Amino acid sequence: MLLLNLMTLLVGAVIFCAVFFLCQALFSRGSVPAARLTEAANGNGNGTTRPLFSPELAESLAAQIPQLRVEAEQLEQELRRAGNYRPTARRDFLAFRAFLMILVVLVTAAAVVIVGPQNVELVYVILAAGVVVLALAYSLPRLFLVWQGNRRIRRIERGLPDALDMITMCVVGGLSLRDALLRVASEIATAHPDLAVELEIVRQQAEIGTLDLAFKQFAQRVDLPEVRAMASLITQTHRLGTNVATALRDAADSLRGARRQRADEAANRTSVKID
Repeated sequence: MLLLNLMTLLVGAVIFCAVFFLCQALFSRGSVPAARLTEAANGNGNGTTRPLFSPELAESLAAQIPQLRVEAEQLEQELRRAGNYRPTARRDFLAFRAFLMILVVLVTAAAVVIVGPQNVELVYVILAAGVVVLALAYSLPRLFLVWQGNRRIRRIERGLPDALDMITMCVVGGLSLRDALLRVASEIATAHPDLAVELEIVRQQAEIGTLDLAFKQFAQRVDLPEVRAMASLITQTHRLGTNVATALRDAADSLRGARRQRADEAANRTSVKID
């Protein structure tokens, strides 16, 4: 019985690692910052990653597990937080998850057939392990997506104050805010590729629509209180025609202060745990 339990744990660990690396391959960032910048700005998101399935197969797999409208909207928000702006990102995610679940069911069924009815106890163990792994195949891709989105948001948050300082210098130097966004996005594409993509999206949305709407949608994608306050300050300043450079400088200082405050709080909590 101990051997069976060890085998079950080993199979679960192998499945977990396989799901993790498959998720990493499907939703990882592109390798070339400039290419990602252009593709994401054009709505292709991580376009450097090739799809695992054909469009027809992906549609069929994605339809196997229906979603409510609220769940679909939440999934799309999480995909955007993780930097997946492809029009087919939600379909590809659902297809990938359905493929994993179907694979687990097929492997479990094959294992039961191979063991046969002569070993009923082992069949029950395989079925129980199959149910656990099936639940993992359903939940792990979503958990990985949320984890990746949180990491990406933290990277954007770290680079945003410096980017605002650069935008401020460009505006003070005589560039318009749209031109400053373009210049800064190209300059930070290597150091802060995620933020560069977001700034380029803001610039293109501002050209198509309005600057106010572009910053509002940027705040919704990043979904941080400080970024929402920054977007509100910049749009209000731009609408009233006051000094945009001052607003950008104040927003950068506010972001640095909020980040420093969170770091101090984390340090205080750590010291209390040590004591």
